[in-house]
Amino acid sequence: MFLGGAPIPADHVRIVAALVKDPALAGRLARSVERDAIVIRLDEDERAAILKALSEPPPQLESFRDALAALPAPPRDVSQLAADTAA
Repeated sequence: MFLGGAPIPADHVRIVAALVKDPALAGRLARSVERDAIVIRLDEDERAAILKALSEPPPQLESFRDALAALPAPPRDVSQLAADTAA
């Protein structure tokens, strides 16, 4: 499974869902695991919420946190992505 572009085992996504403060994001993460999603896209705010929740991560999530933090932030919206690829 990939969360925000970083590989993560499904059981670790459940832990992330339990740690985030945003109930809508937590629910979406849990539903994605239940549906055996392969890729879970994150917007900039969701990524920030997850990184905040993992500021002091459990040991099994340290490498995921580092991988997610190292990836470029997603665009705020699709029009920004389109503008970046057109240039």
